[in-house]
Amino acid sequence: HKPRTDDSNFLQGILEIFKQEKANIHILIGTGALLVVTSIFVCLSRGGIISTCIGLLFFLFLSFKKKVSRKGSLFVICMVIIAGLSIAWFGWSSIQKRFSSLHNTDGTISGERLDYWKDSQNIIKDFPLTGSGFGTFKDIYPSVQSLDSSAYLEHAHNDYIELITEGGITGFLLVFSILTSIFYKTYKSFSFRKDAYSIYIYIGSITGMI
Repeated sequence: HKPRTDDSNFLQGILEIFKQEKANIHILIGTGALLVVTSIFVCLSRGGIISTCIGLLFFLFLSFKKKVSRKGSLFVICMVIIAGLSIAWFGWSSIQKRFSSLHNTDGTISGERLDYWKDSQNIIKDFPLTGSGFGTFKDIYPSVQSLDSSAYLEHAHNDYIELITEGGITGFLLVFSILTSIFYKTYKSFSFRKDAYSIYIYIGSITGMI
């Protein structure tokens, strides 16, 4: 949806965008994308932040690999820089503090979720092939729980660990094969694509999956 301009320089191109009939739609879509990325960092979700960074790197890799247009690549880079500046406005210190809370004073990594995952290994050992059954994690976890806590844990806080505990190696391999097939077959088609719209739709969709 990036507006097409016949500008001779960058400033004239910006002015021309604002003169177009659908300028409000372009601004809305651009602001929406910026808001999504910024909100993930502001909510201080460590998994969300790491996933977003990996996704953006993958997005840039595919954008440069396909080389749809030089301006398009520069536009993406500008959006990433603007996102970084907007996150900086809220402050990087809170994000740094959030990640540093993973470490103890002696430098070792700790956290309740790590204990959940370690405990889940016992479920995997008991039901390695077919798992304990989908939806049974909340029922079976108390029998292997190591923490003295009154909290009722319904999920493992890790989709992959919960998948292998409930579905076993069989369920995990089935899901893994589906994802592998999607990435492999769609990327083969993507490599032959010439239409810019189709290319960017694929890059955006596959980035979301990553």
